[in-house]
Formats: sequence, structure tokens, C-alpha cells
Amino acid sequence: MLMLGLAVSAQAKTVHVQVGPNNALIFSPASVTINVGDTVEWDWAGNNHTVTSGGCCSFNGLFDLGTKGTSPPTGQNAGFAASHTFTQPGSFPYFCRVHGSNFGMTGSVTALPPDYSISIPASTVTAFPTQTATFTGLLTTQSGYNSQVSLSCVQPSTTTQIPCTPNPANVIPSPGGTAFSVSLDSGLSAGNSQFQVHAVGSDGTKHDSQVLTLKVVSFDFSGLSSNITIGPSATSAADALTVTGSNGFSGAVTLSCGNLPANTTCSFSPSNVAQITPTTPSVNVSLRITTAQTPGGVYQGASAVSVIAGTPGAPDLTKNFTLTVPDYTLAVANPLITVFPGSGGTFNAMLTSSGGFSGSIAITCGTSDATVQCAPSAGPIGLGGANGTPRNFSVTFTTTAGTQAKDYTANIQASDGNGLNHTIAATIRVVDIDIRVSPSVPSPINVAQGNPTAPAAMIVSALGNWSPTITLSCSGPAITAGASCVFSPGPTLTPGPNGAMQVSLVILTKNAPTGQSTVMLTASAPLINPQVARVNIVDALYFVDVKTGQFGNTSVYVGDTVEWDWAGVPGIYAIPHTTTSGKCVGTNCTANGNWDSGKNSPPHIFPHTFSAAGDFPYYCGVHVPLGYPQMEGAVHVLVA
Repeated sequence: MLMLGLAVSAQAKTVHVQVGPNNALIFSPASVTINVGDTVEWDWAGNNHTVTSGGCCSFNGLFDLGTKGTSPPTGQNAGFAASHTFTQPGSFPYFCRVHGSNFGMTGSVTALPPDYSISIPASTVTAFPTQTATFTGLLTTQSGYNSQVSLSCVQPSTTTQIPCTPNPANVIPSPGGTAFSVSLDSGLSAGNSQFQVHAVGSDGTKHDSQVLTLKVVSFDFSGLSSNITIGPSATSAADALTVTGSNGFSGAVTLSCGNLPANTTCSFSPSNVAQITPTTPSVNVSLRITTAQTPGGVYQGASAVSVIAGTPGAPDLTKNFTLTVPDYTLAVANPLITVFPGSGGTFNAMLTSSGGFSGSIAITCGTSDATVQCAPSAGPIGLGGANGTPRNFSVTFTTTAGTQAKDYTANIQASDGNGLNHTIAATIRVVDIDIRVSPSVPSPINVAQGNPTAPAAMIVSALGNWSPTITLSCSGPAITAGASCVFSPGPTLTPGPNGAMQVSLVILTKNAPTGQSTVMLTASAPLINPQVARVNIVDALYFVDVKTGQFGNTSVYVGDTVEWDWAGVPGIYAIPHTTTSGKCVGTNCTANGNWDSGKNSPPHIFPHTFSAAGDFPYYCGVHVPLGYPQMEGAVHVLVA
């Protein structure tokens, strides 16, 4: 017989067995299990016993302990001890030569070979699509096994093949169990996949785990319209959504909306939480969109609105739809006009459709003062087409000589006749100047030829909300003949809005002829109206001053307005931009709150009026953060 030895490196142990305890004809314990390399020591507690290997009652030659003689058989007595080390795996029966055949005094030793076991407590793991699922297990040594074990995945050919990665791939079992894990990509769809962990020891031992199941569950919703059209202040018809679960999914699915435009909300009925259970695998939910003066436009692409479904532990499910808000905008390029009493002016206005608005717009204008009248230059104005081509029109106004110097509001209103109205307030600034001679000044003023007159006091005033530079002068025959006027503090005054200044007048008669002559005092001031500067936002990613052609730089005066015009071609080039007041350092921009147009696509116009002098930097909030520094600009505001 060929005997193969097993090298066992783990520390061996000794197991004790009593022989004939309490004068009983037994071995205690009668059966023991040990590892190969362990030793069994028999301790005699009774008299006249042997420990002889073999089935009862035939000695097989392996060990014969405590035998004194064999004919008749006799054995050792209490206090004797003997042992045997087991170097081979197997089951080893033994008996007592004296009492085995007649009294059944037998025992056995089972020696186990070095081995290991593989255990994965959770045989099923549940995951959502695109997630990575992880199974955890233990490799436990048996009989002192301490060789390296290689782990791999085995998947039946009938199951969906998915990536499966043990970690670590090579493990040395330990008595308490060496931990390992197996990671699997769950894929994109719901379903079950089965596999086993295959373990191969460096000594050739092989074990497979129990069959493991990756259960991929998912949820979804359907019924969302690709396009929802709603007015700027309205509630949409209900979209009937159906929330469903797949492959046994059970849980609460919460619905919400993302990327909603300003002043827009969404609601779900009867609730935004759909509870999916095995008995209720689908739930119907109604979606409605509500606008409240939402800016008109077609919100699609990067601006598309989304419905988001989520449940704890799972990636969110997002579906986009286009939100169309048909509307139009009303803008006035020169919302402030300054005139003297009795004069008039013209507001230059524009209507622009958005979101595919189409209709006929009636324009009206009114003020609260009977001496100030305004009216549009044209009847109803037709708007239409997805491109929203802007339509220009004007509103003229008149004042009378008796109109008081102050600001008047001209309310310009546009209406489509169906309740979609827009109003913009323009300002008619009526201003004037006044010069009044003090009642204490005599008339006529008597003075000897060649002498100066006594100082004459007067009040010079600016009437209305303006800061004119007033120039004083004299005229008349005496002035023509050589006399002159001296004003103190000077002939040029700046009294400020609704301000007044005291002035002293001395007339130097010089060579003026004797006699009575009329001197006319004149106060004059130029009237400068605010201007409008246009800056095109071009899809080549630049701000361009229309008048000067400069990139990014525009110069205006206090009171002027800058209009930024999204100059792309609607439907062809419709890149969104912003004009946002603030500074950028690299791609990091900080708004300062002076103005922000919000993100818009052509056609669109955004005006801002500058009331103070200074330099005002701005940037495109879409493109500078993406690495386009040329989309920065500055408005330089000067004092008139």
C-alpha cells in the first residue's frame, strides 16, 4: 500500500480519551474528531484494558497500546497513559483486546484532512440599474489549512452575463474566517442574474459557493408629454403619468420638477409620492404646470423642464419635456424724455413675441394730467411666427405752456384682447428755468452816466427734476451802446433740481447815452435728453457696441440707457446668453446685483438705465464660466 504524507504546518494539538472510567467498560469519549497531525492520548482510569487499532476485534497493525500479553489478552491498569499521532486522514476504529468482543468496548478516531469552507450568508442582493452590488463572504480554514485560495465568478450560460469581480482575488483562509467581497455591475435594466463563487486552492482543492442571485429592480414613469404649452399666468391641462415598478420593486417613488422657469410651479395629484407594492405595482398621478407671470419663451435643450422620480438608495430617474409659454414683451428704448412746457416728444417702443405667440396687439397710452397727452402712432400691431420678429412703433406726447415743471408718468399698455396685457411706465420730464428780480429793486434804475448801478438782487431757479447749467446774459440798446452786465457770483449757475440761487446784477453804464433804456435779462440752459446705446450679443461669443464697433466697451452719459440685443438668428443660431453686472477672475464670476438679464435666447432685448457715473463691468453668466473670457464687457458712464 502506497502511503502519502500530508504536510501540516498548523500547530498540532492533543486530545485526551479516558479508558474504563468509573470501572465502566467504555472509552470516554468513544468517538473523537481531530485534524491530521493531532495526537490522541488515552489515560487509563480502569484496570486490565488495551487500546488496539482495528475493527472489533482484529488488530490491523497501526497501534496496540497497553497490551501485556495476547494469550489470554491482558492490559494495563489505572494510571497508565499512551498516545498515537495521526498523520493520515481517515476513520480509525479501535477496541480493547480484553473486553471488546464480549462487552463491546470500542472507540474511533476521525482525522480530517486540511481544507477550507466558503460561506456567503446573503445569497440574494437587490440593486437598482447602473448600481454596483456587493456580496460579502468568508473563507474559513479547516484542519489547519493555510494555502492561498484563488477566487473567481462562474455564471451559468443561461443567465445574463455581467461583470463580476472578487476582491481580493487571492485569499488565505483563517480559523475565524477571512473576509472577501464580490462586486457586480447591475446593468441598465431590471432582471435576475445568478452566479457562484469558485474557489481553487494552491494545493488543488476546489469549492463552490451556493448559487447567488443579483436581483435588479427598477421603477419608471410614463405618459409625460414631450411639449406642454401654457400661457404666462395659467395652469396646464393634466398630464396623466403612470409610475410602475419592475422585478418586484417595492417602495415610495417621490416626484418633483427640475429647471422650472421663474414664477413657475408644478403639482402632482393626488400626491407627489407613489407607493409601489407587490399588490399595487403601478400608480396613476396627474401632473400640472402653473405659471404666474412666467417669462415667455420655449424652454428646451439646456433650459428644458424635467420631471424627476426618486426613491431612497436609487439613482434619480429624470425625463425632460419642452415647456412653451407663448407671450410677448413690451420695451421702450427711451423711457425718459425731458422737455420744456409746450413741447412734445416721441417714445420709441418695440413688441417682441416669444414662445410662438401670435396675435393682434392694441396699444394705448394715458397720463394723470390733462395738460399732458400721449397716443400711439399706429393701430393694432400684428405679431406672429415662431421667430418672433420684433415690431417697432412709437408713442407721441404733447404738453402745454401751462404744464407744470415736474415728472409725469405715461402708462403705455399693450393688450391682445384675451387678458394678456403688458404695461410699461415711461417718464415725461417737464423742466423749466425762472428768473425773478427782487421787488426791492427800483424801476427804473437811475444812475449817472459812466457810473455803475447799485446791485440789483434776483433769484434764478431750476424748475423740475433736472440739474441745468444756466447762463445769464443782458441785451438792449444800452448794452449795444457799450454798457455791460456783471453777475455775482457769476454768469453761469448750477442750482440743482428744483433749486434756486441768489444773484446780484450790476450794470456798468460806461459810454451808454443818457436817457431811459430797457435792459433785457435772459437765463438760458441747454436741454439734453438721455440717449440709448445698443450692444449686440453675437453668437461668435462677443459683446459689440453697435455705434463704435468696439468689443466689450461702451461709453454713455448719466441718464443714458444701454440695450443689449441678442443678435442671433432665431431658429438657426439660438445660443443663450446673459448680461450680468459683476466681475470675473478666470472662470469664477461674482455678480454685484446692479443688473441681470437672466438667461435668454434670441430674439431678446434687455435695457438698463445708468443713473450714476462710473465704470460698470459685466459678463455672460453662461459662457465665461465655460472658459470664454471674451464674453466680458464694461459700460463707462460719464457726467454730461
